[in-house]
Amino acid sequence: MLIRGLPVNFDQDATALRCPSCDEYGGLHQEIITVYPAKGGVIEINSRNGNIRTWGSGTPQEALNPSMYRDGLTVHFSCEHCGGFEDVQQTLRMAQHKGLTLVDWEERET
Repeated sequence: MLIRGLPVNFDQDATALRCPSCDEYGGLHQEIITVYPAKGGVIEINSRNGNIRTWGSGTPQEALNPSMYRDGLTVHFSCEHCGGFEDVQQTLRMAQHKGLTLVDWEERET
């Protein structure tokens, strides 16, 4: 799947990510980082407790890769400004597509 979610916005210095829900910066916390190697499988790292989980090729988790045929990466964030620090999850996605690195925020269902 070619990603086409919400645009990624930064602060005025273009160094800090803004939350796609509340447009604040300085309150996003990395929670779970998921790597989707192009050769298959999935690696998930939980930054809060250091747990690492892996899945082999052909598992349902592979379908979540933001890149169709190349490496993909997702970072799940919580935002301290969006009411409910640990409950609100925002997902930043990175995908490779024909030599380009594409970045967006996954659109959340309301």
